[in-house]
Amino acid sequence: MRKLTPEQRASRMGTDSMWHLMLVMALPAIFGNLGSSMYNIIDRLILGQFVGTASLGAVAVTTPLMNIMAGLSLLITTGGAALLSISLGEGNEEESSRVYTNMVMTGVIVSTTVALCFFFFADGIITVCGADPTSSLHEGAVIYLKITAFGLMFQLLQSVLSAVIRAEGNLSYAMWIILAGGIANVILDLVAVVGMQAGIQGAAWATVISQAVSTLLGLIYFISKKSLVKWQGMAVVSLKRVLIIAKYGIAPAVLSALNFITGVLINNTLRIYGDSWAAGGGDLAISAQSVIATAESLCFTFIWGINQGTSPILSYNYGARKYDRVIQAALIGQLLAGIVATLCWGTMMFIPDVLFRIFSPDVSLAEFGVHAMRLSKIFVMFAGVQTLSSVLFSSIGDPRTATLISVVRGGLYLIPCVLILPRFFGLDGALFATSLSDLLSGVTIGILYILGLRRLSRLKNGEAHTVLT
Repeated sequence: MRKLTPEQRASRMGTDSMWHLMLVMALPAIFGNLGSSMYNIIDRLILGQFVGTASLGAVAVTTPLMNIMAGLSLLITTGGAALLSISLGEGNEEESSRVYTNMVMTGVIVSTTVALCFFFFADGIITVCGADPTSSLHEGAVIYLKITAFGLMFQLLQSVLSAVIRAEGNLSYAMWIILAGGIANVILDLVAVVGMQAGIQGAAWATVISQAVSTLLGLIYFISKKSLVKWQGMAVVSLKRVLIIAKYGIAPAVLSALNFITGVLINNTLRIYGDSWAAGGGDLAISAQSVIATAESLCFTFIWGINQGTSPILSYNYGARKYDRVIQAALIGQLLAGIVATLCWGTMMFIPDVLFRIFSPDVSLAEFGVHAMRLSKIFVMFAGVQTLSSVLFSSIGDPRTATLISVVRGGLYLIPCVLILPRFFGLDGALFATSLSDLLSGVTIGILYILGLRRLSRLKNGEAHTVLT
C-alpha cells in the first residue's frame, strides 16, 4: 500500500468514504486508548490479585485526582486538536504549527505545577479524597500518588503529542505511541509487583516509566520530521492563543473537573454509609467502586476511541464547510458509541460476578460489588450519546453548548442525587444516584444533540459559518 504524505492524510478527511474513514480513524484510536487504559486496569488487576483488596482501594482513592489530570489534558488536547484540524481544513499550515507549539509548552508548564502540588501535599489531598489517616487505604494511596506525580509531565506531554498526530490524520502512529506504553506497563507491573514483590510502589514506578516510553516515541515522530506541523519556537507562545485553545477544550475539562468533585463526594459517601453493609465497611465499598470504575473505563476506552477518531473528521470538514460530512460523521459515531455502551450495560447487568473475580479473589468484595454494579449502572447505555455530543460541539467551535453538556452530565444531576438519595435510602441511595443521574442527563443531552444536528443542517442550506478566534 502506498504510504500517504502528511498532506494526503489530512485531505482524505474531506474526501474518503465516511464509513471507511471512520473505521480507519477510530480503530487506531481505540487500540491506543486500550494501551492507555492498561495503566489503571493492569495496576488494579495485579494489585488486587497479588497484593490485596486494600491496595486496590488505595489506587481507587487517587482516581478523582487522575480526573484532574485528565481534565487538564483534555483542555489542551481537545481544544488544540480542534483548532489544528480546522486550520488544516482551511489550508493554513502555519497556524497549525503555532497551535502545536503552544499546546506543547502549555502541557509542560501545567503538568509540572500539578506534579509539585500532588507530591508535597499528598497526605492532605488523600484525606480529602476519602481515606483519612485511620483508613487502611491511606498509606498506600499517599505512596502511589507521590510516585506517580513524577510521571505527570510524561503523561500530559504524551497526550498532547498523540492528539496532534491524530489531528493530522496519522491515527496508526498515535495508536502505537500509547499502546507501547501500555504494553511496557504490563511487563513492568509483572516484574515489579509479581516478580520483585514491590507492592503498590512497584506498580506506581511501572506507570511512570511506561509513560516516559510513550513520550519518547511521540518526540521521535516530530524530531524525525514526519509531522505536517513544525515547532515554531518560544516566540509564538502567547496567552491569547492558549486561551483560544482553552475555549475549544473547556467542555471536556469541565466534565473532568466535575468528575473530580463527584469522585471525592462518592468516595466519602461510600465511607459514611458503607459500614451498614459488611465487616469491610467503607474501605470495602471504595475498593468495590474501584472495580466498577475500571469496568466502566474500559467501556469508555472504546467510546473515547470512536470520539477521537470522529473529532478531527468533524473539525476538518467544518473548517472546509462540508456540513453534510460533519452530520454524517456525527451520526455514524453516535451509532458506534451506542452499540459499545449497550454491550457494556449487558456485561454489567448479567455477568458482574465475572468482572469481580478477574480483579480479586475476595468473596466479600464480589458480594457487595455485584449488588453495587447492578444498582449504579442501570442506565450506562447513555454513555455514548453523552460523550459524543460534547465532542461534536467542541469540534465545530461551539464551546458554550459543549460545556453545558459537560455540566449536565457531570454536575447538574449527579451531585444533587449523591447528596439527597443516601439520606433516604442509605448506601443503596448512594449507589442508585449514578443511575438516576445517567437517565436524566441522557435525555437532556439527547435533546441538545438533536438541536445541534438541526443547526448543522441549516448551515448546509446556506446560513453563515462561524469559527471561534
